[in-house]
Amino acid sequence: MILIANNESAERIVRDARPGTAFVYYVGDLASERRKPETTAASIGRRMMALYERGIVDLAQRRLEPGIFEYIAIRKRPHQPRYS
Repeated sequence: MILIANNESAERIVRDARPGTAFVYYVGDLASERRKPETTAASIGRRMMALYERGIVDLAQRRLEPGIFEYIAIRKRPHQPRYS
């Protein structure tokens, strides 16, 4: 798993990754951080949600301890149209 430490390069790193590559983009309580829109955590959370909405990643989270989560983006395979 790869840790994304910089919001500026997050989208490029994810887009250039091979399908199936997992990225930890935040550790903590992102739901609380997103209430403060000026934070880096809120910004990277919005960026990962936008990648999810465009079908580039799947999102997951893993509970590490009460109130602390590892937020994970997993690069999806590019959509290939099926021909009949």
